Amino acid sequence: MSFKCNPYPPQQSERECQVKGVTFVTLVGLAINIALSILKIVAGVFGNSYAVLADGFHSISDLLTDVALLIGVRFWTAAPDESHPYGHARIEYLISLGIAAILIFTAGGLVWGSISNYMAGAQLRPEKIAVFAALLSIIVKEALYRWTKHQGRKYHSSALFANAWHHRSDALSSIPAVLAAGLAMLRPDLKIVDLTGAIIIAIFIAWAAWKISMPAINALIDGSAGRETRAKIYGTVMQISGVRDVHAMRTRFLGQGVDVSMHIMVDAHITVEAGHIIAHQAEDALRALGPEISHVTIHIEPWFDSGNK
Repeated sequence: MSFKCNPYPPQQSERECQVKGVTFVTLVGLAINIALSILKIVAGVFGNSYAVLADGFHSISDLLTDVALLIGVRFWTAAPDESHPYGHARIEYLISLGIAAILIFTAGGLVWGSISNYMAGAQLRPEKIAVFAALLSIIVKEALYRWTKHQGRKYHSSALFANAWHHRSDALSSIPAVLAAGLAMLRPDLKIVDLTGAIIIAIFIAWAAWKISMPAINALIDGSAGRETRAKIYGTVMQISGVRDVHAMRTRFLGQGVDVSMHIMVDAHITVEAGHIIAHQAEDALRALGPEISHVTIHIEPWFDSGNK
């Protein structure tokens, strides 16, 4: 199940496809998260399990990230303008960091609640309904993770990838909820087990926040593309006839694309027009690598047989 762009004229633009695709995927996740949140909170309350209740509140944090995506996608896909000539793609990284921040606050709240309940001497004996609710959540959220990740590749969206990992963290967090509630149900004297399960859930959530935030931070501080990508860019340009050398190559991320700038050296005795043609051939070759190359800037320098300028 996925949103399909109109294949017939007038065809939808790439931006329209991404906006509608991300919106569709997020709305599906939103509906599922609402249902699971209600289920786990009700099961946690009536099933006497703080771990499952905490898992339900984790699902509520998913609702907030879904809303953030629905609002944000229309901003980061906006076309370049006079004030933003490179476009607005980095807004997507800010959305990803916002999702990570929500996860961090959720994890901290769960740890605080677990410790507070233990210090207060809370006596909870989980019921079967709590265990069944957590089991169902594992199955549904893992399926939602796989589907959302696939759609993230399709629409080249880091925010969808971030949301997919949020779904996976929700699925993983339900595992200790099942184990903690199940063991506490069988051994009521081990009241700490259910509260410890909530803390373990918080650790999973914090780890998911780390996985989401690091790529976004790297992009926002103009981190370079990976070594393999840089080698592919260099090799592609060096294969262009007339290119003698490449240096001062820099890469950075703009949305899901890579912005490339470089100096290419051509024979010092050719005409300006000939050098211009070589630069365009290099740019076309880079853009042919795929949508991951979003911008290309090439500066021409003269090459002398001696290697000196």
